[in-house]
Amino acid sequence: MGIEVKIKYYNKDYPRLEKIAKGDWIDARVNSIRFLERDNIKNKDIDWSKDGEGGEYLDYKKGDVIQFALGFAMEFPKGYTAYVLPRSSTYINYGFLLTNEMGVIDQSYCGDKDEWLVVYKCDKDARVYRYDRICQFAIEESPVECEFIEVEELKNKDRGGHGTTGNK
Repeated sequence: MGIEVKIKYYNKDYPRLEKIAKGDWIDARVNSIRFLERDNIKNKDIDWSKDGEGGEYLDYKKGDVIQFALGFAMEFPKGYTAYVLPRSSTYINYGFLLTNEMGVIDQSYCGDKDEWLVVYKCDKDARVYRYDRICQFAIEESPVECEFIEVEELKNKDRGGHGTTGNK
């Protein structure tokens, strides 16, 4: 049996989270979007356009930096951390590059206003639909607590420094 995780959804229509059938990660979806302009975040979510079938979408341009709200906040037990990464197809399908390479959400980010977010830089002009799966996450035990003890030398045999293991 796993851990108990409390989740608050910000949108009644948001598809509920579930573990994917293949693999151990959980997909997260676009709920709302804000464009980042220099150091200023627009104060409101961008309005979605509608296609002929009622799908809500947003067109974006190469070079845009977009903050995606993922539509939920979570509370997981002390001692656990979530790691958020792009899905393997995210760059191919959307041209999105996660700006901080990996999101780390610790158990203290668990309040009603602590909606999960990701920020992507766009490498091409394209379109994203509301509720598209744009990232994935896993909740794992947090790294162990440690105490740092300062020493003058480590007294171990040197491996040889960066790059000494070769590439073959």
